[in-house]
Amino acid sequence: MADVTLRNQNSELVRRGCAAFNSGDMDTLTQIIDESCTWHTPGKSPIVRDYEGREATFGQFGRYGGETTGLSRPTFCM
Repeated sequence: MADVTLRNQNSELVRRGCAAFNSGDMDTLTQIIDESCTWHTPGKSPIVRDYEGREATFGQFGRYGGETTGLSRPTFCM
């Protein structure tokens, strides 16, 4: 039962994160993304790499929108 509760909490956290990302809610993203996070951008493009820390991760999020005229978001948020 504890696994189900934890999964539900994690799922809700991801939903909140996606909603915050899609609406540009940096306050919520700052609350739920740890300062020492690592963000991995997969694929074969100039922006592919690991981004260390919240500041670098948020910079990458800005690139997603800036380089795609706001039409791109991480696939987990679709």
